[in-house]
Amino acid sequence: MSKRRWETIAAALVVLLVGGGSFYYLQVSGVPPCPSSSVQGFALYVKVITDNTNATISGAQVTATFHDFRECVQTSVVGGTTMSSSLTYSTTVQLPAQSTQENGSVTIVPAYVGNYSITIQYEGQTFNTVANVHPIWATLLTVSLPSGKANQTYINE
Repeated sequence: MSKRRWETIAAALVVLLVGGGSFYYLQVSGVPPCPSSSVQGFALYVKVITDNTNATISGAQVTATFHDFRECVQTSVVGGTTMSSSLTYSTTVQLPAQSTQENGSVTIVPAYVGNYSITIQYEGQTFNTVANVHPIWATLLTVSLPSGKANQTYINE
């Protein structure tokens, strides 16, 4: 929901309640405390190599999944009493699997900035790691098999 929409809702919630001869008011201030991520990541390159010779591996299946989970607290005042409510935002985006090319690499266009769970399937084995994607740098994740050791660097393209 947009900031303007939340401000409109907050303004509409400033109401006068009449009950038992007493006057109370509800005041909700601010905008949503922490919306889900909306910034697109720059680029994620995954390269798969062998442990011993650093030779590239073609034909490995690479899948990237973005997870964003945030629990946020919004405060409101009811009749002079401060109350808090909790909101949970959750986003999961699984990008299509890709096979590494002859150079052992795949290029993933990330949906958002943040951490991605990377799964590599090769010769009946599954390897899992995490890559952190930024908005202005390309992320290069090199994974060695069969150890599964991962090395992450950033490239200013």
